[in-house]
Amino acid sequence: MAFYANGIEQVNTPAFSAYLSVDQTGISSGTLTKIQFDSKHFDTDNLYDNMTNYRFTPNVAGKYHFYFNCRINSSGGNSNLSSTFLSLYKNGAYSRNVHFNPAANYGNSWGITLSAVVEANGTTDYFEVFVYGLVVSGTIGLNGDAAGDRSFFGAYKIVE
Repeated sequence: MAFYANGIEQVNTPAFSAYLSVDQTGISSGTLTKIQFDSKHFDTDNLYDNMTNYRFTPNVAGKYHFYFNCRINSSGGNSNLSSTFLSLYKNGAYSRNVHFNPAANYGNSWGITLSAVVEANGTTDYFEVFVYGLVVSGTIGLNGDAAGDRSFFGAYKIVE
């Protein structure tokens, strides 16, 4: 979407939307793991790497709205998934996260969403998403699908 301020066109780019096209499985309990969003709905400036590093490296300085959702499950069956963190990392370090802990009401799967505004310098900053979970037994998995509506990651520059 574009609009004009002081006669100059303003746009919300760069922008991208990536997703898991297949399940990412076998994640060990208590292990921080990068989510490999391997497909793209769109990528206006080709700045999301969906093949090697699974990261967004914006080339324009400014504030960015990041959003992501993951459907997380336990291979151990019902009542095995006890706690989960979904985190946005900037330059390899923690930036923002969402934590879900259902107390004693463990489950088999749930969807977790995070939305945050983070500043990027436009040259060296990069952003990735990680998951950390605890299960009573089995391993953790992330649900993917060909439509890209179960687990996804995106961002766009906020026009200031």
